[in-house]
Amino acid sequence: MSRVSHTNTEHFTKNSFHRYSLMERLLA
Repeated sequence: MSRVSHTNTEHFTKNSFHRYSLMERLLA
């Protein structure tokens, strides 16, 4: 269970970072 949760968190963080990068690119 811990492993799944960790993977989920990692995926969410990566997704969030990707979205932020995309937004920054559009605003830039």
